[in-house]
Amino acid sequence: MCATCTSIRDKPLYPSPPVRATLSGTTTRNWSAGSADFAAHALALHPAIDGTSAILKAVSTGFPDALSNAVNIDIRATRLVFVQTPNTSDTPGSELIDGLLTVRAVHQDGALDAKFTEPIALDAVAVDGTDPLPGLTLSPGRTLTPSAGQVHYTSVSYNQAGRFQLLAISLGLEAARSPVLTFTGSLLLTSPAQQIEDQLAFQRDATPQQMPLFTFRTTPSGENLALKGLTLRLELGGGISPSHIDSLQLWRDGGAAGILDPSDRLLSSTQPNNDATATLHRPQRHA
Repeated sequence: MCATCTSIRDKPLYPSPPVRATLSGTTTRNWSAGSADFAAHALALHPAIDGTSAILKAVSTGFPDALSNAVNIDIRATRLVFVQTPNTSDTPGSELIDGLLTVRAVHQDGALDAKFTEPIALDAVAVDGTDPLPGLTLSPGRTLTPSAGQVHYTSVSYNQAGRFQLLAISLGLEAARSPVLTFTGSLLLTSPAQQIEDQLAFQRDATPQQMPLFTFRTTPSGENLALKGLTLRLELGGGISPSHIDSLQLWRDGGAAGILDPSDRLLSSTQPNNDATATLHRPQRHA
């Protein structure tokens, strides 16, 4: 030791490479009475690679390096996390993922527990709920055994409309909860019950008013659906153009199908666009 020096400042402590852990807190201390005290100054070791070991190395000018005994790294999982974020909006039956959906068992600080082997299960649940909802289809299955502390789902789909979340669970660990997912229901009009064709090929002056174009019936299953908009494309012939049509109306049929009678109720009215399309919107209700 240099006799003229009043203090010798040591260099930071660090794990030997490859980096299997990191240090936080005070990693540089002054000599005091022939020692440098790190334990009393919030020095902490943070494991990074499970099932390995790390060595601490102390370096100070004028002294040989000092190596600690090997510190075995055994990361213990406390929670589950999703590695990928599922698609948050789509339609029923669509894939929620692009590629894989991975669930990992990690320590509270995010380090992977590569030795975790307890089964991990995935469910669809109501927002902030825990009870499984029907309609979730998973590949290769709902419950998987981890390999290197994680499981991979290759296909995830849900066949119901509404708001829900994915919940990954495993015994003894904090569950992983996805963002809220919103699936929008839709009605596809494929076979109207009655359709009137070729009735627009006539003289404009002879056009009857309130002529029914088609009627249809919808029967929702699984949940109540509200019709907010009906988009139509008109196939016009015989020199008829969209400008020849005064209005298109959407009625709720309360009597004979396809016949306008006193029990029917007008829901919406619009004019067709120049490209022969039109959207009938149901008015919003106000309190």
